[in-house]
Amino acid sequence: MRKDFPKNINHKEEKLQEQEMRERLVLLLRDKRWILNCNDPQKLIRAGKIKINGEIVIFKRDKFSELFKTIREKLLLINIKQILKDDNTGHGLNHAVETYNYARKIINGEIIENVNLDKDSVLIAALVHDVERLYEKKTGRSHYGPEALEQIEELLLKSHFNEKEILPILELVKVHDITSWEKLKTLPREAQILIDADNLGALGFAGLRRTLQFAKSKNEILYSPNDSEERCTIKHIEDYVMNVYKCLLTPKAKKLAIPLIKEVRSFINEFYKEYHETKVANYSMKVFERFSL
Repeated sequence: MRKDFPKNINHKEEKLQEQEMRERLVLLLRDKRWILNCNDPQKLIRAGKIKINGEIVIFKRDKFSELFKTIREKLLLINIKQILKDDNTGHGLNHAVETYNYARKIINGEIIENVNLDKDSVLIAALVHDVERLYEKKTGRSHYGPEALEQIEELLLKSHFNEKEILPILELVKVHDITSWEKLKTLPREAQILIDADNLGALGFAGLRRTLQFAKSKNEILYSPNDSEERCTIKHIEDYVMNVYKCLLTPKAKKLAIPLIKEVRSFINEFYKEYHETKVANYSMKVFERFSL
């Protein structure tokens, strides 16, 4: 008896999946909200290449999954950019893309050890995890609470994700802000990767810019030498940002964090050096402009 029969079944299933992806791709290309607004998507598919925002994407004509996901991702980014266009808290499109990039790097370090990792859900969750920050700022309700998750679901549906794909994404967003070490250790690996990617975004010069931007939006003082219950940004950087490394859960994230922590430490050292030289007791918010360039 032949032993490769299961492989034939898998090949058949793969062909069915690709056919489904082709059908979804046609609908995506016909979407009137999409910049292509394509009247003849079949022609683009037969050509084996497509131009997206000036970039030529070449694909195998019998492999539609990759192209579908690439175009859908770009559509999602356009929708996210529209939602976050007025963000001034450091949680805008740049942070979404940065978290996505860190998540991809961590996944690449995990893939050999964890072949069953749900990579797609992690990467999309990285893009949308903070998309309701402005909603939180306006309403006082959590950006990952029930109402926010409903809005994220609507965003994903609008961007051609189906219910089966959306559910694990929302589950990741729901837990991305957990800080309890005991809870963090029990989370699925996908959630740990998302949290690590988000935390890496607080490090380095890019993370400092985000921290300063967020503090400015909250009208925080930059630094006060006196003990105060009022949040002080430099103290926050020392107490929280410099301790992010201890909370990282994946080996790859810890490796990525090392040079970023050095950048944060150099900033703090430079800040205190200038502070002691100028003898200024309290720094006003105007100092942010110089340090957040």
